Amino acid sequence: MGNSSSYGVKINGLSLAYLAVTSGSYGLNHSHDFVRVASSASVVMPSSPVTGKIYLIKALGSITVNGNGHSIVGANTTSVVSTKSCSTGAYMYIYNGTYWYEFNCS
Repeated sequence: MGNSSSYGVKINGLSLAYLAVTSGSYGLNHSHDFVRVASSASVVMPSSPVTGKIYLIKALGSITVNGNGHSIVGANTTSVVSTKSCSTGAYMYIYNGTYWYEFNCS
């Protein structure tokens, strides 16, 4: 498992669980919301995600997002693993009960 740190973020009553993945590969769970991923690190989505679950992911370089058996539907591709190569990328993933939909927020 990769290195990470976590804490809660509150904004006008909205509370998000923050996770920083600094290296290696880290398995996300349902309590995570906002995830900052360092360059060359990766995150793995839950194997049994809840329909409607949203992850906000901030990429700090080239990262990998693994759908863990569920396809990730992006702008031009559908695959189980999505590799992001950008220095300031922000992504939102929403699970619809079958797929992870990926939205580029940059």
